[in-house]
Formats: sequence, C-alpha cells, structure tokens
Amino acid sequence: MKIEQIETNKIQVIFSKEELENNDINFHNLMSNSKQTQNLFLAILDIAEKEMGFKTLNYDIAIETLILENSNFIITISRQEAANKTLHNNLKISRKHYIKNYALKFNCFDDFYDFFRKVKFSISYNKSLYFFNNNFYCILNESSKAQKHPLIFEYASPSSIPIYLIKNYGKKVL
Repeated sequence: MKIEQIETNKIQVIFSKEELENNDINFHNLMSNSKQTQNLFLAILDIAEKEMGFKTLNYDIAIETLILENSNFIITISRQEAANKTLHNNLKISRKHYIKNYALKFNCFDDFYDFFRKVKFSISYNKSLYFFNNNFYCILNESSKAQKHPLIFEYASPSSIPIYLIKNYGKKVL
C-alpha cells in the first residue's frame, strides 16, 4: 500500500492486486459498504493521520475509488471542513463513474502519429500526449472533433483512465 498526499486536503492510496489478495480483499468487497470495507477505510485514515498529519476530525470526507487496467486499486480521500463542526460517525462513500472524457489511448506512438498525419494535424485537434502505463494517451480539448473522426477506432480506443491520473502520473510527450 502506498499513501501520498497530493493536495493539502487530498490523499491517494494505491493498492496492488497482490496486496489486496494477500489481505483477502477483492474488488467486490472494496466496492460494497461492508463492515470490513469501512474498517479498511478507517485504518487508512488512521495511518494517514499518523504518517502525514492528515486529520479528519471535524471534516466531511469524500472517498473515490478507481480500478486500473493493471488491477491496481486507487482510493482518493478528500476532506472539507464540516459546516456544523460536529463529529461524524458515519462514513459516506460515493463512487464516481468516469463516463465521458477526452482521452484517447494509443498502443504505440506510431498509431498516434499515423492517425494525426492522416487527419492533417488540423488546428481543431488541440491535444497533448502523455506516456502512462506503457501506452500513449492523447488528451483532447472539449471542442476537438478527433474522438468523432471516422478513422479514430482504427488507431485508438477511448481511455478508461481519468485524465487527472494521466496528467499527474504520466510523462508528457507533447
């Protein structure tokens, strides 16, 4: 398990598939609101407080979960000062579904190059390219029409990885 503070009020916890298996935890257990899952999240918060000073008393807590293609599991925990400054005994978990994003996954740089060469690198294709998890990810702006181009699925697939992870952990190529 790796815990890191990514912002003042946000930490990220990364579990490998092996770590989950060694602790008899599977994806379905983590996504349920079981007592075991709540205990795991509370233990993570205790460790974060001891190691990083990430206190949660008198804060509202939001927990986001994400599973990556390589079966690593990421938990992002955010805190915000509670409006009424009372203790919160219930842990509320929300799950975000990243349905629409503007990142395209290319298996290799040649696929990226060939696609944009064929569409003539039009100015309407505002883009940036990142290398992450052994793939290339092209992040497009909202006005880009590249994800709707008829040739796109010959070269790329929609990314299931959130853009913020690609930008934070990927290496920017262009």
